[in-house]
Amino acid sequence: MISQVVDDALVIIRKPTHADLDNFILRNKVDKGDPKLNGQNANVGKAKRVNAVLNWALKYDQVSWRNFC
Repeated sequence: MISQVVDDALVIIRKPTHADLDNFILRNKVDKGDPKLNGQNANVGKAKRVNAVLNWALKYDQVSWRNFC
């Protein structure tokens, strides 16, 4: 699953950063599904952000979902 790619708690270098995710999410126009960018939870982890965005896009915007994947 894509979220496992960013679930890197045991890795010293933690790429992508939240800023990288912000840019990627905004560039693919799936920010409506991101709990961090919507102010729902500023402390949400990377894997949960990616899962939330993918679930939202799959339900509401499948073209953006394909681009995001």
